[in-house]
Parts: sequence; structure tokens; C-alpha cells
Amino acid sequence: MAVVNGVLYVMSHGVIFKQEGNASKLVVSASEFRRRIGFAMIGLGDEIYVIGGVLGPDQWNWDIEQMSDVDVVTVGSERPTWRQVAPMTRCRGTIFGCTQLRI
Repeated sequence: MAVVNGVLYVMSHGVIFKQEGNASKLVVSASEFRRRIGFAMIGLGDEIYVIGGVLGPDQWNWDIEQMSDVDVVTVGSERPTWRQVAPMTRCRGTIFGCTQLRI
């Protein structure tokens, strides 16, 4: 889950939903995240950052791949767009949480 501009967004089964009251509205597909677990999400500005996680194991592959990827989706426009930014440099794998730090 992540909050962007006071609105809650939830990723479930490779899809990001915008929570509007008791209803959910599909925002964007994130099918590459169906196999990715243990990642964190945070809202910054009008974007959602999806950070780290692991891939696997699954029925065809018993290996677990620790990820340092940072993927960003812009949800502040009518057409959400994905991009990758610089990966984490000092850690990889399961992320228990993240927060924005202010100075």
C-alpha cells in the first residue's frame, strides 16, 4: 500500500487499485510484480515507488532471486506510466518498510 496526495493505492495480484471510499478503481497493471514478493511501496509526489523484494521460488524454479530494483509509476496523470530508476546500492531482497525522510 502507498498513499499519494492523500489517496490510498493498493497493489494486489499484479494490479494497482485506487481506493475510493468502499470501492476500488483499477489504475494500472503491474503484471511483472505477480511473482515479486517482499517489496515495499511508498508514495512520493504523484508517484509510487516499488522497492526491492524477491522473485521465486515457483513450480519451475526453486531459486530465490533477491532484487535491488526500484520501479516507479506516475499515478498523478490520466495515463499512468512506469519507469525504472537507479537500483538500491547497499541492500537487496525483502524490504520491511520505507518512509520519506525530511530534513
